[in-house]
Amino acid sequence: MLVVLEGTDGGGKTSLAKELTNTYLKGCQEHDTAPRVLNIHKGQPLSVDAFKEYENELIKPGVFEMVNSPTGIVITDRWHVGETIYGPILRGMSRLSEVGVFHVELALTALGAIRVLVQPRELTVIQSRLRHRGDDVIKFEWIEDIHRKYEEHGLRYGYVHAEDVTLDAIIATASTTTSVTRSEHSLPLAWPGYVGSAEPRYIVVGDERNPGPMGDLTYPFAFTPWQKGGSAAYLMNTLMLIGWNIWDIGVGNINDEGVDPVVVTKAIPAHTEMIALGDKASATLKAAGIHHGKVPHPQWWRRFKNNDMQGYASLIKGTAGGNSR
Repeated sequence: MLVVLEGTDGGGKTSLAKELTNTYLKGCQEHDTAPRVLNIHKGQPLSVDAFKEYENELIKPGVFEMVNSPTGIVITDRWHVGETIYGPILRGMSRLSEVGVFHVELALTALGAIRVLVQPRELTVIQSRLRHRGDDVIKFEWIEDIHRKYEEHGLRYGYVHAEDVTLDAIIATASTTTSVTRSEHSLPLAWPGYVGSAEPRYIVVGDERNPGPMGDLTYPFAFTPWQKGGSAAYLMNTLMLIGWNIWDIGVGNINDEGVDPVVVTKAIPAHTEMIALGDKASATLKAAGIHHGKVPHPQWWRRFKNNDMQGYASLIKGTAGGNSR
């Protein structure tokens, strides 16, 4: 199980993480289950590479097994959202762009994360707490803006608000989500590198991660937008332009090493509409008997029609219709 806690300083993340841990351990005792808890506290950035920190970190040996487990729990005390809010304030920049955040959220969705926004809705509560305790880093006049940006992010990406849910409910929801997204035949486990929903309405399918001179196989997930001007960033921007949210879509490479199209085929929900990005992905889907539409690969579109992202978005959206299995 994976529970991601986000929110402003003074919002109560660390306290909630402790309470969740204690509630989980008590439940393990009552059901005679061996307790397995991993608490990760994110402080200052560990790396200049945000994707290695916020995506790769969760699929490291040991951590990944607990994320997959219905009886183990990984609780993060802050994760990626703070980078986009505090980074510009404290360092003048964020290591995650808007499309980078979108991709991290897709990766968290594939991992079955439950996202919790931990901060009082009433701004004055936060202001009072921070005024009382003081802070060496955050200035009082920044608090309103920070609080608002967290609320906006939580609303956009469907974070449950800590004020609206009990500890037992968070753990129960995490357990249920894990059973769906991490079951043996679920799409995220059947398709290595896949990001997005376990039951998507649409899946855009690429060929393989770029192994050439301009590629970097350090990133295990499909279309990680690590290059600002690369085709992955172009695709993520296009998907955001279309307006599909993270529960509507999935993104995967069908020809990546370790991907078995036959296994993937069995995991794709019947209602899902498939869109191949380019000829190679289309050929593999066709050979596997998967009905799909086809559009140019984002690398081609970016090269020859770079200024017409709206055209690419319209083409993908239009091609999606009528391509369910």
